[in-house]
Amino acid sequence: MLILFDEVQEWIAHTYVCFAAKHTYVIDTYCGPDSMQEVTELIRELASQQPVVVVNTHFHWDHIWGNCAFPESRIIAHGRCRELMEMHWDKQLKENETFQFGQVIKHLPTEVFQNRWEDPDDHVSLVHTPGHTEDSITFFDHEDGIVFVGDNLEAPLPYIESPDLDAYIATLESYRSLKDVYMISSHAQNTDRDLLLDNLNYLKKLRAGEALYFIDPYAQQIHHTNLAYLKAQACSFH
Repeated sequence: MLILFDEVQEWIAHTYVCFAAKHTYVIDTYCGPDSMQEVTELIRELASQQPVVVVNTHFHWDHIWGNCAFPESRIIAHGRCRELMEMHWDKQLKENETFQFGQVIKHLPTEVFQNRWEDPDDHVSLVHTPGHTEDSITFFDHEDGIVFVGDNLEAPLPYIESPDLDAYIATLESYRSLKDVYMISSHAQNTDRDLLLDNLNYLKKLRAGEALYFIDPYAQQIHHTNLAYLKAQACSFH
């Protein structure tokens, strides 16, 4: 079940709730405990006897601040995600405090993995899919054919916050190989094959150093942000 949030004017966000055989999975927890009230009420109504497992697709604040609404639950993420959450928690909270919905309390992942995590009984799995960030993971609901890709797909262009474009492109190529699935992005309203190909082609052109210009001011802004990030990373590397 997909929950859409649109309280922040600039963008929408999704939380995906998967009612599996033995557990209920909450994929990303948005901006605080108040924003998770709808989710917790839904779970009480439909699956009150099942333990809740929270999944964080990556460390960014708008995907993790609602973790504290599930104080007794397992929280699963990539190992690097927990490290980055700990490292950037105070900075993210200070810079984005106006977007808190309820009192945000630090609640880090309780379980981490490196390459793949799965629960065969629930027919779900998590796979490390670096792209938007180095710690990004993808949630697979094999029972319903749902693939939650986090911020690895975005409209109109992906935001790049990891310099490894090869890894990002490999991740999107892996999505291309999936058959008979429905992909969900954290912030894109329509996640289809066209968006996947658009994101993939953009990354390939960016890696090749092509000069790009977008008529859409928002797309052009994202592109300039990506160029500035990659330039800064290159300078710091050298």
